[in-house]
Amino acid sequence: MASSKGVRPDASSSRTIDINDAKELQGLSVRLLAFARRRAAVKRWWLGSAGALAKGHTVQDIVCKAMTSLFGGSRKWDRASQPDPWAHLKSVVNSLLSNLARSKENRVYGRDIDDEAAVAPATPESELLMAEEEERLERRRERAYSLLQDEVLAAGDSALLALHDLILAEDIHKPQELATRLEKPVNEVNNLKKRFWRICRRVLDILEKEERKANE
Repeated sequence: MASSKGVRPDASSSRTIDINDAKELQGLSVRLLAFARRRAAVKRWWLGSAGALAKGHTVQDIVCKAMTSLFGGSRKWDRASQPDPWAHLKSVVNSLLSNLARSKENRVYGRDIDDEAAVAPATPESELLMAEEEERLERRRERAYSLLQDEVLAAGDSALLALHDLILAEDIHKPQELATRLEKPVNEVNNLKKRFWRICRRVLDILEKEERKANE
C-alpha cells in the first residue's frame, strides 16, 4: 500500500459541507474567491490584468455565478454525481474562466490564451483601453445594483429588502449579526440569504442577456 505521508488532504473533503449553513456558505465563498484569483492569474487577458476579465466580467462575478450554481441554474450542483460541493465549485470556476479566456473578445490581439505567461507591459494604448474598460465595468456595476434593487422590491418582502441594505450598504454578512439587526432568528436569516443568492443569480442572467443583445 502506498504511503500517504507528506500529502495534506483538502480540508473540504475531510467532512461533509452543509450548504444550508450560512457560515459554511460564507467560508466557501471566501475560499473560492482566493482559488478563482489564482486560476485567473495564470491566464492571459486582453487588458493585461487578471482582475479584469473578458466580456466585462470580474473574478467576483465568476465566484458569484459558481456559488449560485449550488442552488440552481444551468450548472446546478448534482449531489449524486459530485457529492463534494467544493469540488463542484472549483470545476465551475475553471470552466467559466476557460470559456472567457477562449472567447472572441479575449482573443482580439491573437494571444495564446492557454500559455501561462507574464503580463504584457503597459502602453499608452493599453492604458486607454484599461480606462475605457473601467468605465464599462462601473456602468455594469451600477446596472447590476439597480437590477438587484428592483428584484428585491418586486419580491415584496420588507425583511429581504432590509437584508439587502445590510449586506450591500453596511457590508454585514455574519448570520448572527444580521439576525440581531433584523430582529429575526438565525435560521430565518439563513433562508433570507439563500433567497438573496438566487436573486443575485437572476440579476447576472439579465446582465448577460443584455450584453449578448448589445453585441449582436
